[in-house]
Amino acid sequence: MCSIIGYSGNDTAAPIIVKGLKRMEYRGYDSVGVATESENQIELKKGIGKVNEVNSKIQLDTLPGKTGIGHTRWATHGKVTDLNAHPHPSNSGKIAIVHNGIVENFEELKKQLEDDGYNFKSETDSEIIANLLQKNYEITKNVKDTIIKTVSEIKGHYAFVAMFENGQLAAARYHEPLIVGVGRENVFLSSDVLGFIEYTDNAIYMKSGNFIILENKEFQILDFNGKEVKHEITKVSKEFGDAYKGDYAHFTLKEIYEQPDVILKAGETTLEGIEKSVRYIKNAKNIYITGSGTSYNSALIAKQILSKYVKIKSEPIIASELQFAPETIEENSTFIAISQSGESADVLEAVRIAKKMNCKIISIVNLLTSSLTRKGDVVLGMNCGPEIGVAATKSFTAQLIILYKIVQKLSKNITIEFVYVTHSIPQAVIIVVHTPYGKVVYANDWDREACQSYRLNIGDHIEHKSIYDVDVKNIPDGDILVGGFPCLGFTVAKGKDRKLNCDYNQLFQEYARVLSAKQPKYFLVENVTGIKTKGQFNDFFHDTILKTFEDSGIGYKVKYKTLISSSFGVPQNRKRVIILGTRSDIEQEPEFPNVEIEDLLTLKHAIYDLPLEYDDKVLNHTGTKHKVSITGYVGNRQLDWNKPSPTITGRGSRSGGAVIHPHPKGHRRLTVRECARIQSFPDDFEFVGSNGACFAQIGNAVPPIMAFFIANQFRELFGKRKLDFSKVKWNLPYENEINKRLLHSN
Repeated sequence: MCSIIGYSGNDTAAPIIVKGLKRMEYRGYDSVGVATESENQIELKKGIGKVNEVNSKIQLDTLPGKTGIGHTRWATHGKVTDLNAHPHPSNSGKIAIVHNGIVENFEELKKQLEDDGYNFKSETDSEIIANLLQKNYEITKNVKDTIIKTVSEIKGHYAFVAMFENGQLAAARYHEPLIVGVGRENVFLSSDVLGFIEYTDNAIYMKSGNFIILENKEFQILDFNGKEVKHEITKVSKEFGDAYKGDYAHFTLKEIYEQPDVILKAGETTLEGIEKSVRYIKNAKNIYITGSGTSYNSALIAKQILSKYVKIKSEPIIASELQFAPETIEENSTFIAISQSGESADVLEAVRIAKKMNCKIISIVNLLTSSLTRKGDVVLGMNCGPEIGVAATKSFTAQLIILYKIVQKLSKNITIEFVYVTHSIPQAVIIVVHTPYGKVVYANDWDREACQSYRLNIGDHIEHKSIYDVDVKNIPDGDILVGGFPCLGFTVAKGKDRKLNCDYNQLFQEYARVLSAKQPKYFLVENVTGIKTKGQFNDFFHDTILKTFEDSGIGYKVKYKTLISSSFGVPQNRKRVIILGTRSDIEQEPEFPNVEIEDLLTLKHAIYDLPLEYDDKVLNHTGTKHKVSITGYVGNRQLDWNKPSPTITGRGSRSGGAVIHPHPKGHRRLTVRECARIQSFPDDFEFVGSNGACFAQIGNAVPPIMAFFIANQFRELFGKRKLDFSKVKWNLPYENEINKRLLHSN
């Protein structure tokens, strides 16, 4: 596949085209080129390499003119050479084209054109289109008739954009993607919304067998017979404009690490569609599943799990092969079409064949404004955001999750807890090293958004990396090591699904690795109370975890205690096990804080003053639209204004799912800011990321006020007086209430 782009507007075209090509480079990166029209002349530059590389050599973005076309190539016909790079000019130089797809009858057309005196400089099938357009334009003398005649002669699947020396643009689509971006002062023609999303979110998804003529920002869309067709402008999600790799070395790595979120989001916006899909499958005479490339691999897995778990037979079909055997599809069947982009030509053609046979179409697709979406009787959204890396990672994961959700609904015998599945991807342990003066010198976390929040509010000394990859030699020396390891395998919230021997229950070993290497004077570890429940978990806690800490380096004196956050003035009944360690050669040991509160603070103290509805005027006062269902289970409990909140959990869906507590009024779930208030985060502490990512950060945290009292116990060990709670400005509406009720702290 290749990326094509055309632009006409009030601004200089070349820089805008280059920027769009950079965004679409995932579609092809062996060569790049740009052509523009200025003063009725076409100027062109192109070369081998990636966009930035070629642009730095020959300055693609300096071409003049306010109309232009651009291309990044993934070679099919012809080697990777400068001559084979697009755009391709016609013999006269009065027309230039960019093309995506294949001209199946190019040898026949090339011979005809050569017989007519046309010369060819490249080995591509694309150059055929440029010269064919010139030949037909010299006959018809107008762009409309030229396009009609040209597309009638071309065989194959394609999309192309042609630029004429008078500044007119024309583009045609036959099965390959072509999207019109409509701005106030400009119009785009592009393979992907990423080509123009920075400038406009208004898109027209052109139908196969249509073409467009564009001049001076005015355009007309017609079918291949020349009849004008109606078009619909669709709003494109702006999240597709945020496709940047950030701190990651490349997009593939970024998208691998985005998979936990994907697992939880897949299909969440189309839950009714899953129910409908189940009905179609149950009532189907036959079930066919199609896709191309990675999506076909999803189809193969779908066959396996449908057979294994619900005894339903299905037939996977490679999308490109169905056109050669359309009789394969029986009437009144159910046809599942899988495509990340929703614009795969082979998949769309397969769907067309299936619809002819009166099949019900289930579309599994990422971009909910794509062609495949409009062809589906049911649409199931992957919700994985833009995927730029060529190797399908998160889209493949999203496809599988949706298929498993369908199977789960079909079966009464299997249950999949997708919240827990996310933690099969190794996560890092948070590590913080302190000096005697309370300065944080190093921190680590596996979660990208958590690191961003940390940098924004605390400092730049945090490293975004899996704990497995952290070289202890790069961690500065310090006096206190503070950390935690995943609680997922220990929490009683999992009930009978708790497993002692799971990978994430062994991550305490990574904490111990750092402890042994750095040998700080003291350490502190936090985890859930489930870590020491009776039986095998309690044995593992004492005989393995504590013993490992005791034996680290020269050895540590270790003790533990269960602390309840509400007893420190936090409006939440959160219980956590705190483990304290003192290096064996040090006499003075930290003690657990002893705090007396006259009356517990309630939920009303925490959030009474916040708006009843989401409000972007209040920092992080946003949340999930997941419906409220009071069942008594975690995340679905009735909250009481006059009691402390139950535990704010960190095991929630990163899409803000059902484990987020409902508001006491029951009209919605708690917002990010409300959860932060309940955890005692100051009102000016800003959380970065999606709602779900913010919920996870808050739920995984130790309440700052409780942390204050624990940290205060260390001050005397370093010759410093304890801080007076009342002298600290917390920026919380209930801090005065804590001061009133605080009887004693030691």
